[in-house]
Amino acid sequence: MEAKAAARKAATTQFRSRDDCGGDDNAGTNNIDELSESEDEGDPMLSDHASKARESAITIRKVVLTSIMLQTTNQYCNTLQSVMGIFLHSCNTSEDIIEVLARIGVSISTTSINDVVTSLSKESSTSLRRLGKTLMTSFAYDNVDIELKHTVPTLEKPHETLVHLTSGTLIPLDHGVTREDLNCSQELWEKSTMNAE
Repeated sequence: MEAKAAARKAATTQFRSRDDCGGDDNAGTNNIDELSESEDEGDPMLSDHASKARESAITIRKVVLTSIMLQTTNQYCNTLQSVMGIFLHSCNTSEDIIEVLARIGVSISTTSINDVVTSLSKESSTSLRRLGKTLMTSFAYDNVDIELKHTVPTLEKPHETLVHLTSGTLIPLDHGVTREDLNCSQELWEKSTMNAE
């Protein structure tokens, strides 16, 4: 029990000395409490782990603040905001929340997110066409069933909530495969049991 209290005191002292030098940042104090209440009594790695967690949190804050300042001075310096916008879009975050985050400089607007998604879709489609034209791909198809739950049932379609889709995947043939390696249909037909000749 004494070792636990000593480790907690050392970690708290280390955090306080950094706060005196680096500002009034109180984030990470929950980590101290969580680490000090662990079941590993007398763990010498406790203060080292707490200081690494603290340094990581400070680094993240510095990057976010620098990115916000850069985007404020130049609208094309928006890498962090673009990544956050796509992440928020993938999590189905509401447009109101995205717009608030865009106003404070943490994300891009919903219009920009939609433009990015459209651009990425076009690039993906172009690269898939280019890959398919090489004739060095395998095609895989699969059925996908998605249940769309409606909040208000309609008279026209009261029970049809299941949508049936087909997904296609192009798998590039790597590992040194060439077109000549794939030119084997004649040999396969000659060895086939279906061939009556």
